[in-house]
Amino acid sequence: LELEKVSQEYKKLVNKTPKGLPIPHDVTAIFWMQQELRVSLLAQTLRTHNPKSAKRITKAIKDIE
Repeated sequence: LELEKVSQEYKKLVNKTPKGLPIPHDVTAIFWMQQELRVSLLAQTLRTHNPKSAKRITKAIKDIE
């Protein structure tokens, strides 16, 4: 459920990027935060470089908006 919410918010953010322009670096960073969250939830023994949470990702998205 957390992953789905974060994914939807990320998609909304990406859709704000004008077509034909590259996705900004800070938005790409959120994509990778989302992937690390997925790893931390689904493959817990692998661990991630920094702790990730849906709350942190949502805050990062709101900071960009």
